[in-house]
Amino acid sequence: MKSDISGKLIKFGICLLMVFSSFLLYSQSSTKSTKKSNAMSNGLTNSDTIIYVGDPMCSWCYGFSEEVTLLKSYADNSNGEFKLLMGGLRPDGTETMNDLAGFLKGHWEHVNKQTGQPFNYAILENKQFVYNTEPACRAVFIVRRLYPDVELTFFKKVQHAFYEKNKATNELNTYVEILNELGLETGEFERLFNDPSSKVDLYQEFKYVSSIGVRGFPSVLLKRGDQVYLLSNGYTTFKNLEKAIERALTQ
Repeated sequence: MKSDISGKLIKFGICLLMVFSSFLLYSQSSTKSTKKSNAMSNGLTNSDTIIYVGDPMCSWCYGFSEEVTLLKSYADNSNGEFKLLMGGLRPDGTETMNDLAGFLKGHWEHVNKQTGQPFNYAILENKQFVYNTEPACRAVFIVRRLYPDVELTFFKKVQHAFYEKNKATNELNTYVEILNELGLETGEFERLFNDPSSKVDLYQEFKYVSSIGVRGFPSVLLKRGDQVYLLSNGYTTFKNLEKAIERALTQ
């Protein structure tokens, strides 16, 4: 009789142990699923900002064009803010195409091969052209002040003007033509472009970009509250950026 009772108690104990083990496994699985679900649904809030740092004359930024379009759409659809900042690749550079043609050609061919973006290499033969990226950055900086809604469009048109049309980016008329294409008034832009204070303000932006840890272009960051997360430094795909954003949002 005692043996029978003991056997039943043992079986009952084993059943309890199995039930408890199953409960633990379910709880752990449920917790993981909840965390994963929260991470996926967390999304950007209207206090989050995706910052894209580039330079219109940076070849990898040009190659990044399609990815940044997707990135801006992601921010817009997630209620976050998208901000474009000028990094200053070679501001006030003095080197000419006579000095840089071979170096640039290699980079441009690499960008073309990896991203499919078209290049016109004829400008590399203009040996007197000074590769100074500050005027192009200044133009975008001023358009942001005057016409913020078309800033990214203008940025891309400057890239197109340089890399495909081989327009001189150190000439005011290059930017006036783009504004005319967009149907925008140019008088105030021309005044600000020639105003020395615009350049001073632009250099403050270069300084800020450096202060948040940007060391190359294109770079993408997420600003959440007082925290700034570097998502990418150099060319990458939107798919990789999306994963980086999701990781940052769980921190």
